[in-house]
Amino acid sequence: MTGRNIFHVYIDESSQTGHAFMVIGAIFCSKDAASEIAGMMDACLADHGQRADKEFHWTELKAHTLELYKDVMARLIGFTVKPRKMRYRALVVDMRQVNHALSKGRDREATLAKFIFTLVFGFARNFGPNIRYHVWIDKRADSVHDLEMDERTFYALNNKAKSQFGWAEGPFSGVRFVDSKKSRLIQATDLITGAIAYETNGKHLLADASRHRVALLEQTIACSAFPTLAKPSSRWPFSFQIAHFDFAKSSVGRD
Repeated sequence: MTGRNIFHVYIDESSQTGHAFMVIGAIFCSKDAASEIAGMMDACLADHGQRADKEFHWTELKAHTLELYKDVMARLIGFTVKPRKMRYRALVVDMRQVNHALSKGRDREATLAKFIFTLVFGFARNFGPNIRYHVWIDKRADSVHDLEMDERTFYALNNKAKSQFGWAEGPFSGVRFVDSKKSRLIQATDLITGAIAYETNGKHLLADASRHRVALLEQTIACSAFPTLAKPSSRWPFSFQIAHFDFAKSSVGRD
C-alpha cells in the first residue's frame, strides 16, 4: 500500500425519505485540497459576519444567509474547474423502485449501502488500484450505527473491489461514518447534493417554494454550466457529473 497517492471521498445523502428521488453526492479530492476547501468555507463565514462554528446545510438555508451560501456554492463549484481541486459526482435514485424492493423484506441499510458503494466504486474504477481512498460517510441521525460499522463497511468495500476488479489489494485504507458537524467537506457535499435533489424532486416548481432556495438553485445551475441539475449529465465535464441509477442493470428491485 506504500507509495500510493491518497485521496479523500466524502459522501452525503439528500431526500432519502418522503421524496420521489434520493440523491447521493460525493466529493473526491486530495488531503491538501480538502483542507483548502474547509478553509474557504471558514473564511466565508468570517467575511459574512457569521459564527465560526456555523454549519452549512441545504435544508438550513435562510433568507438572511443567502449571500453567504451563494458565495460558498460558487466557490465550491469553482473548485471543479481549472485549476481543479476537487471532483463532484451525484447518483440519483428513484425511491419508488427502492421502496418496492424494501416491501419484499429486504434490509434497508444494506439496500441503501448498495447505492453508496456504486458511487464510491465509480471513483475506484476510473482511477484504478494505485490510489488509496479514505472514505467519510455522513452518519444519519436515523441510522443504526455502532462502533463496528466503520470496519464492516471498510472490509465490504475492499472485498468488492477485489472481486469486481480482480485487484490483489483493496484500495480503501479507511472508512468512517462521521457527524456532519465535524466535517466541512460533508457539509460541502450536502450543499451541492441538496440543490440537485431540490430540482430533481420539483420543489422549485411548488407554489410555496422558498425564494431563497430557488435563488440558490438558479445560481448553482449557472455555476455548473448545466441547463438543469435534474437530468443526467454527459460524460464531460468529468469533474462534475450527475448520473441516474440504472435499475435495469442492477439486482435491486428485482424478484
